Amino acid sequence: MSFSREDYEHAIARIFFVSDEGKKSVIGTGFLVAPGYVLTCAHVVLQALGKVEDEFADYQTAPEGTITLDFLPNEYQIAATVVPTAWRPYGVNQGDIAALQFPAE
Repeated sequence: MSFSREDYEHAIARIFFVSDEGKKSVIGTGFLVAPGYVLTCAHVVLQALGKVEDEFADYQTAPEGTITLDFLPNEYQIAATVVPTAWRPYGVNQGDIAALQFPAE
């Protein structure tokens, strides 16, 4: 099986911080790793949820909340949540990994 450049580009997710006023800012990326699952960094999730950087290390368990993402070139938003069992906290010796799951269509 072979994949084209376009196939890979469609597997890259943009992850957003959405302000209280509804303004979106790209704060990181993730990668589609299975149908409905995106792998990213724990610190990207924390930024997307508006957490203060000085407190990132305090989140030893997965935070709750909705993460907004999309896949290029599509412009529709997807609401995802953190998979608690796939959370590796932000820290030099801990991993900094998070998996996001979005609802099946």
